[in-house]
Amino acid sequence: MHMLMYVAAVIIAVLLGAFGIAGAATGWVPPWTRGEVLRPRLLGWATLLAAVGFSLFMFLGPLGGSYGPLPWMGWAAFMVGLFLQSRARRPSIIPFGNWQRS
Repeated sequence: MHMLMYVAAVIIAVLLGAFGIAGAATGWVPPWTRGEVLRPRLLGWATLLAAVGFSLFMFLGPLGGSYGPLPWMGWAAFMVGLFLQSRARRPSIIPFGNWQRS
C-alpha cells in the first residue's frame, strides 16, 4: 500500500509539473479548461507552484515520515498555487482598453 502511495504521488507531481511548465512557457491550457481560463500563463505558473508545494509536502511529510516546517511550507505553497489558479480564471480588475474575452 505504501508503494502505491509513492507511485500515485509521483504521477500527480509529474503531471502537475508538466502542465505548469507547458502553461508558463507557451500559454498552453489543458483542453478541459480552455473555456474558463482568461490568463493561461498565470495558470501555468500557479500550477507549477502547486506541483512544487505538493512535492515538498508529500515527499518530506507523510511519505518521508517527517513533520518539520518544510513540509508545511510545501503545503502553504500548494494552497497559494491553488488560489492563483482560481485568479487565472477570473477577469482582471484592471481595464485593458477594448479587451474582450473571445
